[in-house]
Amino acid sequence: MAVDKIRMRLNIMKMNSLPVEIVMRDKKIGKFNAEVVDFFVEELETMVVLKVLESDTNFPTETGEFTTKVKNIKEVNKVESVE
Repeated sequence: MAVDKIRMRLNIMKMNSLPVEIVMRDKKIGKFNAEVVDFFVEELETMVVLKVLESDTNFPTETGEFTTKVKNIKEVNKVESVE
């Protein structure tokens, strides 16, 4: 999925307060569900801040928030149901 399309999807999900399923390009990080908190630009790279959903056990950090470059995300999908 193209970086612009990923950024657009993340922004739509943020505006509508919808949870997202994230697939990272790094195979070591499994698929996880999150809420999009914010975007910012750092050194000409668009960064996204993601917040853990209570039901998710695969979140990449213990802190409850994960910041990554948008280009590190392989795929973004809407979460159909949050348990």
